[in-house]
Parts: sequence; structure tokens; C-alpha cells
Amino acid sequence: MTITRRALMLTILSISITLAVAGVLMTVAQPPLEIIEIISMILDNVFMSIAMLIVFIFVLILGIVMVFTSDSEYVVALGALLSFISILIIVTIIPRLTYKAEESINQIFENIYEKLKP
Repeated sequence: MTITRRALMLTILSISITLAVAGVLMTVAQPPLEIIEIISMILDNVFMSIAMLIVFIFVLILGIVMVFTSDSEYVVALGALLSFISILIIVTIIPRLTYKAEESINQIFENIYEKLKP
């Protein structure tokens, strides 16, 4: 399937509207404290972060498949939107996981150093 100009414009428009609505909601109506606490609990737990990363990788794959296999412009726009949101979440989770991994490795080496110290 070739992506027509209309499908491309619809995709760009849907991503732009999503970003604009998210920006307005984040500045005007602050998210409830409960949602922030739930997201913090998920991101602080390494196993939940890895599970969330795997889920959003599958959502990204689904979005890419929707973009390249559909003939409907609306499905292409939805697939692009899914892909875009998945990429944003994946890019947000990866630095947190690398920080946790570095913290764990430092702790392991500190324990080894303490055991080897005379």
C-alpha cells in the first residue's frame, strides 16, 4: 500500500491534535494525584517497568503493522498515533530502567568490595 497524501496529512493532523490536547490538559487541568502516584509506583518497580516496556513494544509493532497493511486512511492515522504514543512511553521508560540497572550493579560491586576488603 502506498501512503497517499491524504493519509499522510490525516496522520500528521491526528498526532498534532493529540499533542495539543495533551499539552492543554497538562497545563490547565492538572492530573489527579492518584494517577501520578500509580504511575510513580509502576515506574519505581523494575518488573512493572519491564512489563510495561514489553506491552508498549507490542503496541508499537501493532501500530506499524496497521500503518503499512491498511488501505483506510483512518486506520493508518490510528496506527501512526499508536506508534507515536508507544515510542514516547518507551523512550520515557528506558532511562529509568538503565538508572535502576546501574544502581543494582553498583550495589552488587559494593557488596563484593566489602567482602574482599581485608
